[in-house]
Amino acid sequence: MPVNANDPRVKRTWQLLMTAFMELIIFKWLSGEARASVTQEIVDATAHVISWGILGTAVQWSRSPQRRKAEAMARDVLAVVAAGLAPVMETDRGKFFIRRG
Repeated sequence: MPVNANDPRVKRTWQLLMTAFMELIIFKWLSGEARASVTQEIVDATAHVISWGILGTAVQWSRSPQRRKAEAMARDVLAVVAAGLAPVMETDRGKFFIRRG
């Protein structure tokens, strides 16, 4: 039996899988980059909120009849995500950096 991509159950399953995958990636990344004073519970909550925020925004954007350019939307979403990460991340004078090595 072929899968109908327009079936609401398929769309919902896709959204849940994408969010779970994105949340896992963000959680693993934040676990290695978060300030020592930040608890795993805060890291987990941050990953959850950011993953749903990104996916929710993408879904809403795709349904919008007056779509903004993808690049403009991505830039704005990243600015909000960065603000959400600020209390959790190690920073250097307020600017994010990724430790290498």
